[in-house]
Amino acid sequence: IIPAEAKTFLSSILKKEAIHVQILDEVARKVYILFIFLKEERAKVENLFQSLRGEKIKLKEDLVPSVRIKEIKDRIKQIKKEREDLLEKAEKLNQEKVKLMAIYDYFYELLKERKVNSHSHLSRYTFILEGWIKEEDIPTLKNVLSDFSRVEIIVKKPTKKEEAKAPVALSNRRLFKPFELVTELYGLPRYIEIDPTPFLAPFFALFLALCLTDGGYGITLVLLSYIIPKKFQVGEGGKKLFSMLFISGLLTIVIGIITGGIFGIEIQQLPAFLNPIKKLAIINPMKEPMIFLVIALGVGVIHLLTGITLELKDNLQRGRVSSAILDQLSWIVLIIGLLLVGIPFVKGFISGGTTSSSGMGSQIPLTLSPSQLLPIWKKLPVYSRIGTVMVIAGGLVLFLFSGRRSKKIGMRLAKGAYELYGVIQLFADVLSYSRLLAMGLATSVIATVVNIIAGMAGGIPVLGPIAMIFILILGHLGNIMINTLSGFIHTARLQFVEFFGKFYEGGGKKFEPLRREGKYTIIIK
Repeated sequence: IIPAEAKTFLSSILKKEAIHVQILDEVARKVYILFIFLKEERAKVENLFQSLRGEKIKLKEDLVPSVRIKEIKDRIKQIKKEREDLLEKAEKLNQEKVKLMAIYDYFYELLKERKVNSHSHLSRYTFILEGWIKEEDIPTLKNVLSDFSRVEIIVKKPTKKEEAKAPVALSNRRLFKPFELVTELYGLPRYIEIDPTPFLAPFFALFLALCLTDGGYGITLVLLSYIIPKKFQVGEGGKKLFSMLFISGLLTIVIGIITGGIFGIEIQQLPAFLNPIKKLAIINPMKEPMIFLVIALGVGVIHLLTGITLELKDNLQRGRVSSAILDQLSWIVLIIGLLLVGIPFVKGFISGGTTSSSGMGSQIPLTLSPSQLLPIWKKLPVYSRIGTVMVIAGGLVLFLFSGRRSKKIGMRLAKGAYELYGVIQLFADVLSYSRLLAMGLATSVIATVVNIIAGMAGGIPVLGPIAMIFILILGHLGNIMINTLSGFIHTARLQFVEFFGKFYEGGGKKFEPLRREGKYTIIIK
């Protein structure tokens, strides 16, 4: 063992000596090394070791190397034999795999029966069984039990205390049902919460479509999402996933036509028989990224407003009228007001010129005196004036009433100021939707690059056409898979952080009805 600081000195000396050194490990400023040298070099190595302030470690070994090596080789042979025996046993067990799966499901059913028994009560004359049932299944249950003359059924809604333990079963229309997967990934709603699935579904599909922005990719996604569940066993979750991608793919086709992209080719370059479709191309994200950014941020604002509105609705349903008006409604008024005030500036941002036809945006100085406010106010469009009033009204309500539960006036005002500071967080939330622009541009750029490389490869003699087809297929399929995965992740992030953060908590318990539902087996009567 030598000190770590002696390592460099040792390396410089060994360049001139016929001594081999193997560094074994470095721990806590200590370097563990192995010296290998000729017998006649022993004195020189001893002197070198002393100059390095090294510490020798004596290895306890009662066997000569040849015997020890033989033992190691014998152990290796033994391990190989054990491995072969294990593989042989595994092959035999694999032949019993179907039986083992059936046994697993059998004992799983027994486990569920034991759990049910824990909710039952047995006395000398009666047997009582408690449980949860979907409201729409109550008539069926009563009808089944009506055949038993000595059975009594009592159905009641859960109390406030029981609501915290009540399980949840999502029930949505066929169009929205695939998007339950997103809700389940985050966490089921509690019994008293709103199911966010039907509200997130259109936004999720739209955001994923904006991430792809290519009609050809949308067609491919639709075909793959339809074929894969038909050809392979994907399970219940897989069916939801591919149904969700199928819907998103359809919307991607629409977005792709609007943005004028088909497999990285501008729609205007396509054959003449597609002229009716060419007229639908409104914007080109590659040439007009600012317009696409405004669209992404605009959709984001609508997304956030939807979340706040759902919280308002939830408070009204629970009888919290003051919270609905003073908290959520005031934020809605403030946000809409900011939008109305910002419209002239957005127009200027897109055009790259002044913020309005009168050029009032470019004339706003950095510092304003009271005498300058009136002329600027007069130049504002009517809707921006209304927006200004809404911003002031919403801001005042938030400032004065956000801390209404505090008894001290100073604490109320402090909480109100902190709530107004949330406007900064609001802008940060809106800017998060710029990732849709980034993903859309990335997909378009990669698709274009694939086409360019394929075109260059096509010029190669003899093998050129084959190479071009190979590059086009692999390149576009890879682009679809990578950006669909990335788009899914970023879209889910916008739902979980920005959208759910406005109204949703989750943490509900899944409703699991008592029924025979094997993991590996299906019972056919």
